[in-house]
Amino acid sequence: MAQTLVSTLPVNHEDLSDELVLLNPDEMAFTSMVKKGSAPENVEFSTPADIRLSGSLGGVRDHETVDRTNITNQHINRERLRGTIQHFRETHGESIVAQSVMDPAGISDLFLNGRMKAMTRMKEDMELTFLSQQDCQMGSTSLEFLTRGASMAIDASAQPNSSYAVASSYRPVSGQNLDVAAVSSVTEANIRALLQACRLAKKGPVKLTGFCTLDMATRFDDYFTEASTSGSVTPVRRFNSNGSTGTYEIGITRYKTRFGYVDIVPTTYLNGIRSSGSLAGTGTTNTSTAVTVTSTAGLRPFMRVFGTGVPAGAYIASVTNSTSFVLSAAATASTAGSGLTLGQFDHALFLDMDFFEMKTSLVPSGPELPEDGGGKDGFVQAIAALHCTYPGVHGKIADITP
Repeated sequence: MAQTLVSTLPVNHEDLSDELVLLNPDEMAFTSMVKKGSAPENVEFSTPADIRLSGSLGGVRDHETVDRTNITNQHINRERLRGTIQHFRETHGESIVAQSVMDPAGISDLFLNGRMKAMTRMKEDMELTFLSQQDCQMGSTSLEFLTRGASMAIDASAQPNSSYAVASSYRPVSGQNLDVAAVSSVTEANIRALLQACRLAKKGPVKLTGFCTLDMATRFDDYFTEASTSGSVTPVRRFNSNGSTGTYEIGITRYKTRFGYVDIVPTTYLNGIRSSGSLAGTGTTNTSTAVTVTSTAGLRPFMRVFGTGVPAGAYIASVTNSTSFVLSAAATASTAGSGLTLGQFDHALFLDMDFFEMKTSLVPSGPELPEDGGGKDGFVQAIAALHCTYPGVHGKIADITP
């Protein structure tokens, strides 16, 4: 009797969810690490959050009865944290000539290979979005749906979109958001103070994941390198490595204090909406909200704007056309040239990953478009949202100068 061969591969795998998680986990760590929560109940969603009331000093006198007019409402500090979904999509396609004639080395199927490249790029889209200063936005025929990035969720200031802003008592305090002029000015005292502030907010030891720029990750290493004390009171720290291994190791993977620790994760995906430099062709007029630029490509509402003549906390209220946008507050000076910068520059996000989740409605999938004679085309897409279930326990180090 002939033996029937049965595949050991899962036969019901019809989406790309696992691929999304497993794809380059070291490079795009946040999207791989974040918890997968429930599907959003609508294009906008909300979850409840509580702040535990603090204890008080004192006791109760003998035979003292309960005064019902002064009963404590233990749920007085309760809010709903709101968010919105985002539609992610990347397309791919190969011409009929490429499919029929070309035979690239190491690629057995150009179409499937293109889909994997599109999947990689879509995960990069998600990583940039989830670590960014992007704020929530409801979509329409003229506006895309936007979800809130982690940097915006843990901001000590109110979020630009007031419809979804986190209540003030649920945001981090100023001590958890450290503003610096440059990464070289971040001291160990700054880090300890930030971790202490996060510990007070959480009311317990913190276990944070620090998504750091490469410069900030190197700054942690600098705290433990040898330093000369000649003419200085700087103490020397010396860490010996096992010479038998032939490896000298100086990389810091965890920084721990009595208040908790932060695991250092270098990433190149911070500052997804930060312009590479100043906004080209910028022009503001004193007392006016109108701003002219060379091009508004890539600009969208709620992106924060910094620079001369721009009030603190100002952001893009709307994009008027291809060369102008509207500020949320009137300029305080007239400028010309390239004096404005888009978005703050984050050096590090110190996140408690227990309080973040990715809510997915449309799991990553890769439909193929009907054949039109020019070759096979398709796309990968997902509908997902990042949600911070409690913003007040996180911290970040940012440079808000233009």
